[in-house]
Amino acid sequence: MNFTKVLKEFPVIETEKIRLRKLREEDAPELLKYYSNEINKKNCTEIINILKN
Repeated sequence: MNFTKVLKEFPVIETEKIRLRKLREEDAPELLKYYSNEINKKNCTEIINILKN
């Protein structure tokens, strides 16, 4: 697999229940709403700290 090509051309991965794609500018309002929630903010911060270590 050519990872350079894959990472340059961000892939869309889709199943019946979920679709993963590159973020777009129009996603910003929903992301702001999601990360403004205190529970989500706490969970994301914990995950980031785990990944740093």
